[in-house]
Amino acid sequence: MNYLKELKSSHNGRYCVRRPEDSFEIKVPDGYHYCLVYDPLGQSLLENDKRQRDMTLNINTVRWIATYVLTAVDYLHTCGVVHTGKHFINHWRFDSARCIRSDIKLDNIQSTLPDEESIILASFVGAERSQPSFRKRIDDQLTIYTSRPFDASDVFHYPILGDFGSAVFNKAHYEGLIQPIPYRAPEVILRMNWTSSVDIWNIGVMVRDSSSHTRSRRLCKSLTC
Repeated sequence: MNYLKELKSSHNGRYCVRRPEDSFEIKVPDGYHYCLVYDPLGQSLLENDKRQRDMTLNINTVRWIATYVLTAVDYLHTCGVVHTGKHFINHWRFDSARCIRSDIKLDNIQSTLPDEESIILASFVGAERSQPSFRKRIDDQLTIYTSRPFDASDVFHYPILGDFGSAVFNKAHYEGLIQPIPYRAPEVILRMNWTSSVDIWNIGVMVRDSSSHTRSRRLCKSLTC
């Protein structure tokens, strides 16, 4: 993300990706943990889809969201960045490094907040203060917190693409296994070198998923109407 932040691009897609406002480090048992500060966003497309479970997606809405996501990805590719990739986590609680694979999917596309965002955020903070979320204390160094549901409008506002923890950049070709199986591009399956085109594959799978879920059938029907 620092790489994108330092670029002086005038591409409109820069407004369609989630960029950090600040960063800092905190000390942990095995060194330091890098933290990013972002502007708050609303629900993800996945959360919005679950809330609208019994409603039919409008074709114009699908096209509108796809246009924003494609604009975001075009900006990334113009800057030499591929959103889809993988990274390894070395954590003091793990016996070995763990490989985390990322892709473009419904749960890493979030909505901007509506105009009354200050009221929504104040209500969210107040609810957490009066009734703190459940937490589980593992030991003196680890506590697991549950996420508080975000009571947002059913209206999905402007989509923002996030989750760049596995992004790669500054190479013409890449190699290695990436993407969860349902989202895996053909060239990756064939163990070939891959490029930024894997992002486009992910967007296609996102709207025409190969599974038999109701969400996927609705998206497929919307796009083929």
